[in-house]
Amino acid sequence: MTRIFLYIIFILSVSSFLSGCIRTLDEKDMPKIEPKLVIGGYISPQDTVVKIFVGQSVPIYQSGKRFNDNPVKDATVLLSGNGVSTSLLYDEKLSSYTVPASQYPIIAGATYHLTVSTPAGLYAEAETTVPQDVNSSLTFSLDTIETLSTYGYSGKSLQVSVWWDDIPNQDNYYRIYGEIGVLHDSSYYQFPLYNNHDVLQFDTKTIVIKDIGYGNGKMGPIKADTPLEKRQFSDLNLSLLNTDRNYYEFCKSYDSNYQDNFFSEPQNIYSNVKGGLGVFASFQIYEIKSTFE
Repeated sequence: MTRIFLYIIFILSVSSFLSGCIRTLDEKDMPKIEPKLVIGGYISPQDTVVKIFVGQSVPIYQSGKRFNDNPVKDATVLLSGNGVSTSLLYDEKLSSYTVPASQYPIIAGATYHLTVSTPAGLYAEAETTVPQDVNSSLTFSLDTIETLSTYGYSGKSLQVSVWWDDIPNQDNYYRIYGEIGVLHDSSYYQFPLYNNHDVLQFDTKTIVIKDIGYGNGKMGPIKADTPLEKRQFSDLNLSLLNTDRNYYEFCKSYDSNYQDNFFSEPQNIYSNVKGGLGVFASFQIYEIKSTFE
């Protein structure tokens, strides 16, 4: 008992000594980190508006602040490609620099160069080549299955399966996205019938897919389940994105950092922006809109 007591006294003494050696650092004590431009933008021939977000990096010790809380509004944003250049103007409602696609259409297969500069002397640039093809081979099927999920739900679910043909003789990067319209039963939920759209969670390891490991040129089947729970479905919207490598690498690294795995190590978020941070990428999109009778 005496040995345990002496051990506790020793630990407390060492802890007290170490606490006297610890000094709380103010922001002024932190090393000076120069801000960088943060760029976020995806362009597509199917867009109605070309939109580029421009922000500024925030030191990690400034808790509660994010780069997108304070967009840069006085930048000069230039986009050039396919032999044509244009200036993008800041839009307060969208908090981004924009130009209508009717004035500056994005062309499949063209390479676009983005430059951003500010009166404070910050400068960044990035480049993307728009995928040549729209992959219109997307198809789907619907099935009713029995489900036992990790969240405790058991019962019938609607299963959406999708697949498509891989574009041959080239590296391809895809993203599948889906929403299903749900008409909630007012007698079950005790409020008036209403319609909203749930995002489908497809069983892919990450939100983006590279065409490796799929045989016979077929991608899929990739599946998503949504509980029935006395619900009716009104419509189904599916989108297949054929993306450039920049979109794939950014989404893959971002998704890996924000998965619910407490034991995973943090990774660097991919960036193709020179002189800054963020991503400038492109994609082609094919959409299916189906209504349930």
